[in-house]
Amino acid sequence: MILVAVFLAGWLVGKFLNIDAKILQSSLSQLPWIWSAVLFVLLYVGLQFLAEFSKDFLKPVAAVLFGFYGSCFVIWVGEAINAAVWFYLSRRLGRGFVLKWLGEKFQNFDQRVARARWGDLFALRAIILVPYRVLDPALGLTSISFQKYFSAVLLGSPPRIMMIQAFIILIKDLLPEVSKFLSSGDFTAATQFVTDYLTAHAYITGISFGYLIAVIFLFVRLQKILFAPVIPVDSK
Repeated sequence: MILVAVFLAGWLVGKFLNIDAKILQSSLSQLPWIWSAVLFVLLYVGLQFLAEFSKDFLKPVAAVLFGFYGSCFVIWVGEAINAAVWFYLSRRLGRGFVLKWLGEKFQNFDQRVARARWGDLFALRAIILVPYRVLDPALGLTSISFQKYFSAVLLGSPPRIMMIQAFIILIKDLLPEVSKFLSSGDFTAATQFVTDYLTAHAYITGISFGYLIAVIFLFVRLQKILFAPVIPVDSK
C-alpha cells in the first residue's frame, strides 16, 4: 500500500508541474559542464516519481547539451540510479503485499522469472521492449537478487541508450537541412546530404545495424523464457 501511495503522490505532483525544455536547456547551458551534468542527473532521477510526467523529453535536451557520448553517459547514470531506487522500493514495500494478495498465481510467475539467466535480464534492459519505469519495480517484486539485476542494468542499458541518443542526434542534425532541400524541390541534394552525413558519422549506422540484429536475437530468446511451461508451486 505504501508503494501505491508513492505512485499516487507522484501522479498528483506531476499534474501541477510544468517544465519547459527550452528554458531548462538554456539554464543548464550557462553552467560549467560538470554542474550541468550533475543537475541534469538529479532532475532525471527526480522526474521518475512523477507519473504524469515523462522524463523522455530530457533526452533531446541532453543530446544538445552534452553531445552523443556525454548524453549517453548522464542518462546511463540517471537510469542506474532510477533502477536501484525503484527496485529497492518495490522489493521492500511491494513484494510482501503482492505475495499475500495473489498467492500461488504470483508464486508461479515468480518461479518463471527466477529461471531467467543474467543474459535474459541484460536483454530486457538492452532492447526497446519494456519501459524502464515498468521493468524496475516489476522485477523488484520478484525473487531476483538486486546484485544480479543491477549488474544487468549497468551493462545492458548502454546499447539501448546509445541507440535512442544516436537517433535523436540524427534527427536533430538532418531534419532542418533536409527540410530546406525538400521545400525547394531539390531531392538530389537532400539525398546527397543524408549520404554524406551518414558517411561522416559511421557510428550511427553501425550502432543502428548492430542494435537491430541484437533485438531480433534477444526477442526470440525472451519469448522462450516467458512462454515456457511452468511447474506448479505445489507439485512434487
